[in-house]
Amino acid sequence: MSGVQSRVTENWHQLGNLYLRKFDFYEMAWMDMFDMDKSMVVPAPFGGYIAVVVDPNRLSESDRELGTVTQDKIHLYRPTGTPTALVKWDGGTVAGMGWTQNEELMVVSETGMMKKFDLFGRSKIQPQNILPQGQGRIQEVQFFQNRYGTGVACLTTTILFCYCTNINEPRMKSASLAALPETTRRLDCWLPVEILDTVAILASFNGRLYSLTVDTSEEIIVKTSCPNEPRWERMALSIKTESTSQKLALFNSQQGWLWMGDISAPHRQVDLEVSLSKTKRDSPPSQICWLAADAVAMSWEHTLLVHSRRGEDWVKYTLYGAVVLLPEVDGIRILHPDRHEFLQRVSTVSVQVFQTGSIAPGGILNDALKLYSEKEGHKADEYIRLIKEKSETEDAIKQCISAGTLEIDPEVQKSLFLSAAFGKSFLGGETISDDLIKQFMSSCKQLRVLNNLKTAEVSLPLTYVQLNTLGLPELILRLIRRKMFFLAHHIASYLEIPAGLGTHQVLLEWASLKLQQQEPDEVIAQQILSKFRDTPGISYSYIAEKARSVGRPDLATLLLEEEASASEQIPLLLDMGRDEIGLDKAISSGDPDLVYSVIFRLQKKMTRGDFLLAIRNRPVARNLYLDFCKKQERTTLYNLFQQDDMFLESGMMRVEETLDHEIQEERKKLLVKARSDFQSGGCALSISLSEDYIRLYEKQRELEESLGNRFNMTGLSVTDTLEKCFIHHRAKEAEYIRKEFRISDNQFYWTKIKTLAALHDWAELDKLARSKKPVIGYEPFVEVCLKNGSLGEAMKYCQKIPLDSRAHAYIKCGAYREAADVAFQCKEIGILETILQKCGNDRALTEIVRQQCEALAQKV
Repeated sequence: MSGVQSRVTENWHQLGNLYLRKFDFYEMAWMDMFDMDKSMVVPAPFGGYIAVVVDPNRLSESDRELGTVTQDKIHLYRPTGTPTALVKWDGGTVAGMGWTQNEELMVVSETGMMKKFDLFGRSKIQPQNILPQGQGRIQEVQFFQNRYGTGVACLTTTILFCYCTNINEPRMKSASLAALPETTRRLDCWLPVEILDTVAILASFNGRLYSLTVDTSEEIIVKTSCPNEPRWERMALSIKTESTSQKLALFNSQQGWLWMGDISAPHRQVDLEVSLSKTKRDSPPSQICWLAADAVAMSWEHTLLVHSRRGEDWVKYTLYGAVVLLPEVDGIRILHPDRHEFLQRVSTVSVQVFQTGSIAPGGILNDALKLYSEKEGHKADEYIRLIKEKSETEDAIKQCISAGTLEIDPEVQKSLFLSAAFGKSFLGGETISDDLIKQFMSSCKQLRVLNNLKTAEVSLPLTYVQLNTLGLPELILRLIRRKMFFLAHHIASYLEIPAGLGTHQVLLEWASLKLQQQEPDEVIAQQILSKFRDTPGISYSYIAEKARSVGRPDLATLLLEEEASASEQIPLLLDMGRDEIGLDKAISSGDPDLVYSVIFRLQKKMTRGDFLLAIRNRPVARNLYLDFCKKQERTTLYNLFQQDDMFLESGMMRVEETLDHEIQEERKKLLVKARSDFQSGGCALSISLSEDYIRLYEKQRELEESLGNRFNMTGLSVTDTLEKCFIHHRAKEAEYIRKEFRISDNQFYWTKIKTLAALHDWAELDKLARSKKPVIGYEPFVEVCLKNGSLGEAMKYCQKIPLDSRAHAYIKCGAYREAADVAFQCKEIGILETILQKCGNDRALTEIVRQQCEALAQKV
């Protein structure tokens, strides 16, 4: 354990109240492949690939004369220095290179042509020109990150700037920035910056610092204590994070001054936390960049100087040749001709744990484990008691876990996690939260992943901080871009990344690559399905769409057979011309809305004949379409019935349409058409009914004309028409309707007596009753008289009712005495009991009825 601690702290270098450390990632394999002094070396952040091309500005006169060094090739290297791809460049002199957030290499030529390449050197887009006309040629290029994505800014030979905020836009636009306020041939330094969501260019020349935007050019006042106004020759911005504001560093070689401060919100002021230090350097550094937000690193030919942000503390490292500095969120990546290093600030928690004599809980716990492993249990117990007395168990474990995640050496990581586990096991008197246990487990898993990523076979050197800044889904994407599908799938499963961002995405991208292989569709489909079937919820439609886009529709159809979501499966089938398959899938889904969407799409896509043929043998689709036409397109529905010889349905449509017309003549026309359809279909009953209605309509018109068109009779039913005849004393017409429409005697008499009673035509009603015995009897006469308020007329007809039914008629009329006499005469004791209940307060009648009941009871 003591050996581990000494190994950790032996390369610490104190910088004021901070500590720095520098360690090796790899020995570079590119040592003899190119001359770094004569090359433009552009590494991608987060342990990405490295692009290298000859820099014409660094070539000697002899190289230019011999022409032995050209820019026709751009080499891509892994972080280990192993060559991985070669980009053939034919765009002329390279003005600059950069990397996008998606690890795409952007190359810009002096003429303004920009090309994009993937990690395998393949061109991804057509060349774009980002240089507006009339601005000369590009002499410098800088790529930058902003809220819109990856941007690019260019300095032209006319000392003008142009830029775009997102190079991934389909049509990239360049906006020329305001010209500098003073004429100059050469800038001292410049860089793009985003301030208040606005992209600006910070440019320094002639001892002045300017902020340039599209519309303005303003001087920035930098307050210093220099005796003379400094001329800023180098500048650098720190990486913006959520926890820290962006910092600016300026360097002046004439006086050796380094200025550091915040860029505050108003971009005309840079005046916060100023640190102005004399570096004792009389030449500008070749590179300058921030070490997180704590210090500034500057490199000269043989020196790397790291200067603290506060005070005049510095640390110097010796260099042996040209280097390339790349700032990261937690340090600086240093590329040498022979090695790949990383410089970072030692975290506060690491200092607390490893510093000699530390009284932090994590440091005490780490020392306790060291003593325990050295068989000094009694001393370890004292340390444990000290932590428990202060109730700092959980803090101690957290510090060991945090320190372990920030270490690069697996042995040191193991040591710290053993300390955390030691605390978790032996300090069980206090409750350890579930969140802390989860943190312990997830940190262990992520460190195992990071250690495997650092191997030369993978060559993806990331720190724990960088991994959390990237996010786990982005890590999976980076492995996918390198075609490390097996590793990506294993990591996604191991770290339990959500399937849509993890295992599913890996398999889908692997399958997309499979589609490019020249093998039979059935073979590729089987290979893909064998992987996908063990992954529930994966989208087969996504890879099917990919297959269609590369011209393999049969393969896409095979893949879509496995798609569980009909809403994703069917549109693609229709796009590929698999119309009937798509319609069958929609029907089998049981979703009417989905079937409708397919029907409407096919209706627009197909000819009318093909469309009707497609739905004819599919009852579900056909019925849904008919239902739609019934509500929205009745003409189409009628034509469809006619074409399919469905004459009964087409005739019934005409009948239904008559209900929508108030003009009776129009109704008759529709009925005539309906009769024609019924006749074509041989529908006897429907023919008869339609003819009856037509005859009724014609008779109603005759009646209206005979009455001087004073009364509206068309549209009435047969019974209502008969009533009208009785009302207007049209006995002849009533008799005609009776015979023509086969009205029964009962219905005829009922209609007539109801009409006469409603008219209070009691004489005519009496005449009808006397003419001959009514076929419906006299009870209806009683009912209609009572209904129309004539009790006397009702009593008159009660006497004509047969004796066995007369008592009920008298009860309806309220003539209980007469009803009782008839019931006694007919020996209906049940009727007498009913009358007895209705007598109420009539004591005399009650007594008579009771006597009648007793008399009948005695006879029984």
